[in-house]
Formats: sequence, structure tokens, C-alpha cells
Amino acid sequence: MDLILKQQACNLNTPPEQLRALAAESKELARLVCTNPNAEPNLLRELANKSDYKILSAIASNPNTPTDILWKVGLDFPEEVLSNPVLPLLLLENPNLIEQIPDKTLESFLKLDVVPDSFIKWVVDRKRENNLPLAVAMNPKASKEILDILINNQNITYECFRTYKNVIDSAKLHINWSGEIDADWNEAAFVIMQNTFFFRISIDLAAYYVGLIPESLIIKVSRYILVSLANNRNTPIHILEKIGEHLFLESNDNTIDKSILIALAENPNTPLNLLEKLLGEVDTMCSQAVREKLISNSNIPLNILQKFHSDNIAIKTLNTSSEILRKLAKSKWIHIRRGVAYHPNTPIDVLSELAEEFDEILYLALAVNDNTNADILHKIIQNYTERNNRYFNIIEAVMCNPNTSEQTLKLILKDNQNYYLVKLISHHPNVTENILEELANIKSDGVLITLAASQKTPASILTKLATIENNAIRMSLAGNPSTPKEVLLKLEAYKSKIFYKNSIKNHTKQLLKAVNHQIRTDKIASNAGFGFVSKEENPEVLIKLAQHTDISIKQKAITNLYEFILVNPNVSTQVLEQAAKIPYLALESAIIRHPNTSVEILERFAKHRQANIRLLIIKNYKTPISIIKIFLEDKDKLVRESALAVHQQSLSEEKDIYFVEQLQIVQNVNTMSNILDEIATSKWLIIRERVALHPNTSIDTLTKLAEDKARHVQLAVTQNLNASDEILEKLAHRHKWNTDVRIAAVKNLISRGSKRASKFIGQYIKDSPFSLSRVFALLHALAPTHLLIKNYRSSYWLERYAIAQNPNTPDYIREFLTQDANRIVRAAAKANIMKML
Repeated sequence: MDLILKQQACNLNTPPEQLRALAAESKELARLVCTNPNAEPNLLRELANKSDYKILSAIASNPNTPTDILWKVGLDFPEEVLSNPVLPLLLLENPNLIEQIPDKTLESFLKLDVVPDSFIKWVVDRKRENNLPLAVAMNPKASKEILDILINNQNITYECFRTYKNVIDSAKLHINWSGEIDADWNEAAFVIMQNTFFFRISIDLAAYYVGLIPESLIIKVSRYILVSLANNRNTPIHILEKIGEHLFLESNDNTIDKSILIALAENPNTPLNLLEKLLGEVDTMCSQAVREKLISNSNIPLNILQKFHSDNIAIKTLNTSSEILRKLAKSKWIHIRRGVAYHPNTPIDVLSELAEEFDEILYLALAVNDNTNADILHKIIQNYTERNNRYFNIIEAVMCNPNTSEQTLKLILKDNQNYYLVKLISHHPNVTENILEELANIKSDGVLITLAASQKTPASILTKLATIENNAIRMSLAGNPSTPKEVLLKLEAYKSKIFYKNSIKNHTKQLLKAVNHQIRTDKIASNAGFGFVSKEENPEVLIKLAQHTDISIKQKAITNLYEFILVNPNVSTQVLEQAAKIPYLALESAIIRHPNTSVEILERFAKHRQANIRLLIIKNYKTPISIIKIFLEDKDKLVRESALAVHQQSLSEEKDIYFVEQLQIVQNVNTMSNILDEIATSKWLIIRERVALHPNTSIDTLTKLAEDKARHVQLAVTQNLNASDEILEKLAHRHKWNTDVRIAAVKNLISRGSKRASKFIGQYIKDSPFSLSRVFALLHALAPTHLLIKNYRSSYWLERYAIAQNPNTPDYIREFLTQDANRIVRAAAKANIMKML
């Protein structure tokens, strides 16, 4: 290039028109023109639309660049803008200039130690809830005072607290807050990661399936992921077990996620021990939904379902004998033991034994049982006091029980000054004068109004209450039969002014209703799911009621009907055929499981859209081979495999000899590739699927099978170790990111360490919010280097930590991260530099 042209491009005296012409001449001259302070603002505005790195960098440094363009290029070139000599002048001209800077650009500025202190102060003073505080928390010059303000921000709304927790965590890991960390920084990062708020995106699940996210983290990060894992029939059994442990160990009946429970109950791969737990240890609003899904799960044997449902019927039946209840008290299912605790026919010694088991709902059942004696009730309150537990319904139920002693009432009053509980105590049959006197000293209008209405309140207290200037108290006294006559005479003076006879009656009625112990007990028991039902034993009547227009009647009838069919082995085929016309999954499942179900019913249900129904049909010994053969081509893999297992064991002469021959060929690990080539076009899906999986299948045949119309065959190709990287890449591109074929193909590429996997890993980084998949994609050795470079200044320290550890990270970036404000990022960068020396 002509040296004279270069000199003209840099010369301050070159006319603007000539500079414009030079910029149009070539990219190199345009770069030089952008460094010229004499370049016209409009020219710089036009050149800012270029994608050239050097042009944009020069524009960010040029004092003649229009302000709005500075903010635009400042997103990617914050140092240049902050070092631009025009910035101090702009701040002098407009002290509120910061308010005009877009948040994204301001975020880039705040991460740098050259940012003006006024910018940091502006963000901190306004206590923003977006990413700006997060940027301040990663600024190396953020002082301990600034960090303290970020950590102790009291103005964060409830909705934003979880995301703001990332700011708190980042500030606490700041070098100016916690100092350096020289050891165990990896372990520290992992612990923090488990409690970090990530944006819940569905891509995390795909990232787990392709092998990016470790199992130890996946079940702790997202409800969405847990539901998806529990739903997925390909989820390994040990993961399903971990999800179950996570739910039952770290949750209680009020917090267990219903969707996860239902998904586990429906998954035929859920292990039996977990299914049994779901059957009898879930007492939430979704317990019936869970148990109905379990009836359709082929992995739980009929005899277990029969045992549970017959026991469940017993605890719900009012005339169940004490002998039966005594046996049921030893049930392995807590649901049954809770029902025994509630039952009025349960012997007192059994209730006492049950009280030794600490369980909130079981304690609630004991508390609402009128047969529970004073000693048991006292033990319940004692146990809750020792555990500092405040499960309000149990305390309320104990207070409503007529057997609760004075000693227990005092214990409750000692730790609970709750207005509503105090009202209940004041009307308890065992309340004493001493307790009422103690209540009278509580400075609460509501308590005093209730005391004034209680017939248990001594005359001395009622007389004292009459001196209080409160119309509601006076109305309570006027309606209380225990109020002394002299007090009532004094109240006469107020009658005409403040209340009438009907008003007194209504006031007293409402007050006594609010503290009516029986009403409260019934409501508590109902809310907890306790109660008794009269079972209709005639299935024909139940079938008619199951078609009732009233939803409540219809649902109860269907529930009673499927329980009846489950526990009664002698139900006639005619009744089963009538019941089979009612479209309800749990009922259909109970019918298919029944020993008297006819082949005609099984054939009718063979086309059922629910795979679990089809699995139950396969397990029914009456199912003819003709139906099994249909299931060999089923769209659900588990149905196909189950049908194949039954088909192989069958001695029926209806078996297709050609299918049997081809199956023997693909099941032989020594079958030669040329023979596999011949049957690769088999009409049976399950045969082509097994050819695609066979270790001796040739590359040419795998290439052809990758074009098979059946998705399951393509999936089998992705799982074959002989499939070339090219085949896997094509299959991955052909399918959407969250489909099983793409996931399997990408997983295979990643496990091989293929460079072709790099672009797919990059997709977990591009255009994604802060997520677990993004962190582990940045950590992976196959992550694209250009994306590591693009994100090394991420506002989220876990992303910078991942980049510091990635072997593909350029040395200059790793060196930069050794000065990061975050102690863990800094330690990781230093350790990895030492590793490479």
C-alpha cells in the first residue's frame, strides 16, 4: 500500500472529504482513518457498522466518535471507551450521563478497574437488581465497604432474591472480602455450584444426556430437570433411585414436588423399592394421582397393589375391628399407620406405640382422635417443643382434643402466644382458672374478646373485663351466661348506644363458632385427607355411578370400582367388560391386571395410546401371540423389548419362522458383516434396529441404516461404536437439539473426543443465559476457543472459573484471570498456568 496514503489517513490536517475517500479505498486505510481525531462523526458512525475488530477498537478510542456510538462499541471495547479522552469531558458536561448508558455497556465498564468510582457508586446507591451489581462484584477495585453494601442489600424483592444471591456469592468470594485461596479451591467451587441459582433452561437436560453435566449435580439444580429425568424411560435406574432419595430425604409431605412423584410412579424403570415407597409414603394432595399411576406401572406386582389397597380400604372403613387395626399398625407403609392412628376403633395401647414414631401427619392423626389420651397428647407437644418444630395444625389439633390436660395446655401456652391458639385454649373443657388469669394479662383485644365470651372465665376476670373501653368486649360479656348480674346491669347503660339483642346473639354465635373444637378438628382431619367412606360392594351400581354427570360422584365411583377390581379376584368377566368401557387409566390398568380379563378385552386395549397399558397387556399370561407380534413393531422401545422377551419364550406355533431366523442371526455376536448386510433391509423394525447395533455391521450398511425412515433405527446407528464421525455428525444435524437421535450422536462424538463435537458443545454456550450446561460446556476440552475468548469477562464467576481451567484457553487470557477479583477463579488460573510449565 502507498505510504503516502497511509500518512494522509493518519494526518490531522487531512480534510474530512479526503478521509472519507481513503476509508472507502481499503480496510487497512479505514483502520487508520478511524484513529484520526479529525475523522467526521458521521463517518465514524458509518464505519461502526463494520465487523472489523481493529476498526471498532479505533472508533472506541476516537474522541470524535458520537456518544451513542461510543456506548454501542463500548460493549465489546470497554477499555478503549473508558480511556477515550472525551469521556471526562462528557461527564463534566452532563453529570447524569451514566443514566444514558445502556445497561449491557455499563455492565462491561463496571468490570474494569479503570471505571470511574462514580459509576460504581451510582449502581450501589440505587441498589439495582439486574446484572450491574454482579459486574461491580467482579471489579478488582471494589472495596470492602462496597462489597458489604452488596452483600447486605435489604431492598431486594422476594421475586429477585434467588438471582441476587449470585451477587452475594460473588461478593463474598471477592479477593478484598475473603482473601486468597491456595488449596481445595476446586472442592469449594463444586460445593458452591450445588447451591447456585442457574436460569432453568431445558437445554441443561440435553447437556446432561450428552455427558457434559455430571450426575452428582444434575438432580440438585432444577425441578424441570428432575421431572424430565423421572419421566424419561432411558434414565438409568440408579439416577431414578437418587431422585427418590433426594425427594424423601430433603423434603416433607408439604414440599415434595407432585410432578416428580407422578413421573416416578409412571416410569416402568423405577425400581420396585421406590415404587413401594411412593405407594405408601406419599400423603400430599397428589397421593391419589400417584397411586393411580402406580396401578398402570408394570414394574409393581399385582399382589403388592392388592395388599396396599385392601389395607387402605380397612383404614377408611368405620367398622374395621380393633384386631385388624392392631395388625395394620405394623404395616410397612406410613400411610396405613397414619390411618390406624386416626381410626376410632384403634386400641389405646396401639395409639401409644404409634406415638413413638415421629411423623408429622401421624401425630396429626393422633391429635384429632378423641380416643388419644392425655399422656400421648402431652408427648406429642413435648416432642415438637424439643425439635423446635412449629407445625401449627398439630398444636391446634391437640388444643381441640377434649383429653388434653392442663399441663399440656400450659406447655403450649408457654411457647405460643398466637392469638388464634389462645382463643382455643380459653374455651377448652380442661382450662383452669390459673390459665385464664394468665391469658387475661395478654395485651390483645382479640384474646380479651374471646375470654369475655367464654363460660369458663371466672367472674373476677369478667368483672375486670367490663371496665375496658371496648364495645366488642362488652358484647361478648352481654352474651355470656356466666357474666355476673351486676356486670350485666352496668352494661345496660350501653345497650341502646352500641348493641341490640340480635347483635349480641350474632356476635356470640360467630365467636363460639370460631373456637368450636369439633368444627376445627373435623376441618383439620379433612385437610389432611383423613375420613371414612361407605364402600359400595355392588360393581354394577359403581359402573352406573361412574357415568354420573356429577363429577364428585363419578370420581368416587371410579375410585371405588378400580379398588374393588384390584382386591377382588372373583370379579366376573361380564363386569370387567362393562367396566372396560369407562375411559380411565387406573381402572383400565386394574382390568388388564385382573385374572378374569378376557382376550377380547386385551385385544381392545392393544391399541391404547399409553405405553404402560400395552406393557401390562404383554405381562398378562392370556395375551395371545398375535398381539405380541404386533407389539414387536411398537413405537415404544420398552414395549418392543418386552414383547420380544415374551415372543422368545412362547411355544406358540403362530410364531413367524423368518422372524425367528433373522433374530437368531442378529443375536449372534459372531455373525459376519455380509450376512448382516443382507438382513439390514428386513421388514421388521426390531431386526433392523439390532443390525444397526451389531458390532460387525459394516460402515456401508450403517450409512444406509442412518437413512432408515424409522427413528429408532437411526438411534441404534448412533450407539454403534463403528459408526463414523461423519455419520454421527449428519444424524446430529438432521434432528432437533433435544431429540434422542441428536443427543446420542453428540454423546458418541464427545466420548470419542472428536473435533466434530466442538460445534455442538459450542451451541450450549452461544445465546444461552447463565446455566449449568453453559458452565460445563466452557469447561470442556472440546469447547471452541473463540467462545472462550468471547466469554472470559463473563459476569458470572463460575464461567470465568471454567475458562481458567480449559486447556484451550489462550495463555494471555489465563494470565489475565490470575488477577481476577474472584479468589477461586484466580486460584484456578494460577494453578493451570503452573500445570503447563
